[in-house]
Amino acid sequence: MKSNNNHICSLVCLTILSLFLTTACREENSIVRQTKNYIQTQETVGVYSSSRALYLYEEDVHQLSFRPLDRTCCFQTDDQRSLLEMTLSDEPSEKKKLTLYISARGYSGLDKEYKVEVLAIDKEHHLVKLFNQVSLTGFLMYYEWQ
Repeated sequence: MKSNNNHICSLVCLTILSLFLTTACREENSIVRQTKNYIQTQETVGVYSSSRALYLYEEDVHQLSFRPLDRTCCFQTDDQRSLLEMTLSDEPSEKKKLTLYISARGYSGLDKEYKVEVLAIDKEHHLVKLFNQVSLTGFLMYYEWQ
């Protein structure tokens, strides 16, 4: 009898845990989906986190450049006190998984490397929209196709 009570208790605990995990996964998927949608609606080169802009290119403040040989986008102030460089590991295409390397001066809180998914490519506006699911960070990168 004691053994049956232990089995019943174990089943109840597993059921509760299962329901909790299912709910948590739905909420996480909702947050990921919302953040991806937010990033896809943005049109300014920069870094976005959890549905807010962190660091953005401003035409009257920054210089913007692209180096096609190493797939690097850079924006910086004239005095180069603030500089954000984003380099892709490979040529982007939609849904492709890539590594994005970051070099920054004057910008804090950024990792040096992100595993990203290409969300969208906008060749008309020279934009690649990237997303890192772990940190919920999005990147809009200026890109020139050869």
